[in-house]
Amino acid sequence: MFDAKSCRTLGIPSCGERPLPLNAVEAIGTADGNFDDVVIMAGYDEWWWIPHTPADSGWFTRDRIHLTLDGALGVADYIARWIACTAGLPCATTVPGGPIETVCSKPDTQPPIADVTEQYEKWLDEVAAVSLAIST
Repeated sequence: MFDAKSCRTLGIPSCGERPLPLNAVEAIGTADGNFDDVVIMAGYDEWWWIPHTPADSGWFTRDRIHLTLDGALGVADYIARWIACTAGLPCATTVPGGPIETVCSKPDTQPPIADVTEQYEKWLDEVAAVSLAIST
């Protein structure tokens, strides 16, 4: 499936002439079938709406447009949490090493991630430990 529209946004209402195109979240939610891979492209003008990005988060370069490595991890985490929430799947807490949520709550209702790099380091360590336990 390929569904590209001019002026499509990630989660807020898209712009353009009426009827407005679905935003990316809506387009994925209304697509028929299951997909192994989903590629999303959007402009930089929408990053401001992500509530997990306090001004001092270190997620943006000095221009406040381009993402740092932490920003890329944070945005990926935010999108993954929305997918898990929408599908009723579990996700990790926003506090590194915290408990797993049985059903992921809406990311916009969660506090900002305390340390996104540490969050992923802890998760990778846990995955490695589980993999080791399974293989022995």
